[in-house]
Amino acid sequence: MQHVIIGNGPAGVIGAETIRKHAPGDDILLIGDEPEPPYSRMAIPYLLQGQVSESGTYLRKTAGHFDRLRIRQLTARVSDLDCAARRLTLDDGTSIGFDKLLLATGSIPIRAPVPGIGRRPQLLDPGRCARNHGLGIAGRTRGADGGRIHRLHHPRSAGRARRASDRG
Repeated sequence: MQHVIIGNGPAGVIGAETIRKHAPGDDILLIGDEPEPPYSRMAIPYLLQGQVSESGTYLRKTAGHFDRLRIRQLTARVSDLDCAARRLTLDDGTSIGFDKLLLATGSIPIRAPVPGIGRRPQLLDPGRCARNHGLGIAGRTRGADGGRIHRLHHPRSAGRARRASDRG
């Protein structure tokens, strides 16, 4: 039996591992559109603060974890799904058949309206001060706006952070 899971976040990974536990002989394909190993988005603030390394955000820390469980991984984006025919199509036109399908795509985060937010973040030392946007915890980035540094805080701390920023 061919199991296909669209989405390689926590739900997709746990789904694949659970299927493997209950169907040891079945084929499992985990499809995700990000080239990095499956990771926890909830760990990103800790990465930005320097509390964990990039590998500390990975959902499974053991090298070869998915290979050992015979869970194939594919970096691709699904562009079409035909449930009646039990087929999906990838952006490159590749067609993949399945017997069972698990949709575990999660959600899409809202981008904060911060200059330079689309650039790859550069981690800065924790002592640097930053302007507050009050949009939620996200860490520090150097923007594309001439190098200004931004720090996003939890909305409840906005007033406290704004006063600290005003003091320089």
